[in-house]
Amino acid sequence: MVNADLFLIKGEPWVFTSGRDITDEKTAQEALMASEAKYRDLFENANDFIFTATPQGTFLALNKTGQMLCGLSPTVALRSRMTDMLDVESAAIYQQCTAELLRTLQPTTCEVTLRREAAGPAILELALRPIRENGMVSGVQGIGRNVTERRMLERKLLQSQKMEAVGTLAGGIAHDFNNLLTVISGYSQLAKDRVSGDGQASEDLEQIQYAAHRAAGLTGQLLAFSRNHVAQRVAVNLNDSVRAMEKMLKRVIGEDIQLETKLDPAIPSMLADPGQIDQIIMNLAANARDAMKSGGQLRFVTSNLRLHANDARLALTAGDYVVLTVKDSGVGMDQATISRIFEPFFTTKEVGKGTGLGLSTVYGIVQQAGGNIAVASEPGRGASFSLYFPVTEIGIESEAQPQLEPSVHGTETILLIEDDAALRALAQRVLESAGYTVYGAPGVEEAARILQEISRAFDLVVADVVMAGGGGVDFVRKLQRHQPDTKVLFMSGYTDGKVPREYLEGDHPAFLAKPFEPVQLAKKVRRLLDSKTTQPAIHIH
Repeated sequence: MVNADLFLIKGEPWVFTSGRDITDEKTAQEALMASEAKYRDLFENANDFIFTATPQGTFLALNKTGQMLCGLSPTVALRSRMTDMLDVESAAIYQQCTAELLRTLQPTTCEVTLRREAAGPAILELALRPIRENGMVSGVQGIGRNVTERRMLERKLLQSQKMEAVGTLAGGIAHDFNNLLTVISGYSQLAKDRVSGDGQASEDLEQIQYAAHRAAGLTGQLLAFSRNHVAQRVAVNLNDSVRAMEKMLKRVIGEDIQLETKLDPAIPSMLADPGQIDQIIMNLAANARDAMKSGGQLRFVTSNLRLHANDARLALTAGDYVVLTVKDSGVGMDQATISRIFEPFFTTKEVGKGTGLGLSTVYGIVQQAGGNIAVASEPGRGASFSLYFPVTEIGIESEAQPQLEPSVHGTETILLIEDDAALRALAQRVLESAGYTVYGAPGVEEAARILQEISRAFDLVVADVVMAGGGGVDFVRKLQRHQPDTKVLFMSGYTDGKVPREYLEGDHPAFLAKPFEPVQLAKKVRRLLDSKTTQPAIHIH
């Protein structure tokens, strides 16, 4: 840097100059400017929510990510307060956090939720520290990480774990109830056959059977929720299911609700239990009806979805899916309600107006089919349920021709293994009345002893799947080593996934779901004994 001065000496102009080397100073200044530019670039373009604010919360600076998340322009941002961007609970948390920060002058963290009208709430994990100037605190600096997706995934995981635990409990309860209901329904039917001439007694027994059937429906919903219902799955076209249920749906929802269907004619088949799909459609329609007390619109829409990669948000793997979307114009739900709607026995209806099993049953059926459900709703804006089912390549078979019912009587020898004494006695009585020789065993140990004592092979083993002393599947696997030609019929109200799929499918499935009627047991036994199909060996997986 050079300074110059002009002087007149004896009338002559003279210029005096002096210089100072400012190379280092200039270099430092340029480095500072470059550093500030880099800091500004980092501040403005960071993916995190970065801000500085006064101790009272007014923004002094807010980067582009923060402006975008809050929906603010740069000018408006500098006139806004952090607490105005948060929901009520989060505003209180932020104020407490900053008060503690200003008191202790120590960095702190908190989690808050931005309230955004258009994009929905965003969850921020905030790290706060004090800004000091001349020994005084002049403001607060904050860095917020958007953890919305992570928190949603964590909540879904916790919800899934909770539902799994409740489902296991529900399945266990359903198993015990199905044993009791089989006994109640079975003996009431036997008694009804004996008092056919007594009108009042026969009517009373019919009421007992009707109550047992209603209770069986409830346990069926519990099992569907717990994903332990034994589904008889075949290739199903979702459009056909919706069309078949349309007339019934109109009666269920009433004349003040307009039903509309928009069915994609190009959707492929999916693998499902047709009865369960009907139950899903009916439950969702009933749920929508209850949300539209003053009438409204209900839409059923089918479509295709192809996922080229795993979708963490929907918890679906890559592949092709058939989608059923059910949308109503009802009262809608808040997030707190949405987080609980698939829990069994949770309901927003009045006492006595609902069991709280409708949506939990839908959840269980969809999960068992390998799919998932997404829910979108806001108070006053209706609700939308989107159900995703994996596509199958199996073709839809034509309806089988009805066949004449065979006789239920026989003379074969049967080994019956059932740990519930009342149910074992009922089954043994039914089979012996049909002419069979029956050996009853309360468990696998007693069944093994009977096998050793009886010199001839049994024609059929009827075994409960879930028993305290050991399951029927393991027993049959061992039996097949010595008596491979002995036929098997499994029965249970709760399989826990233990029955091999081969025994649940085919023209004559070797499985009888509890609760069952006496005649169902007799017919199933006769059909299996008359079947020429060789049953597959059971292997350990």
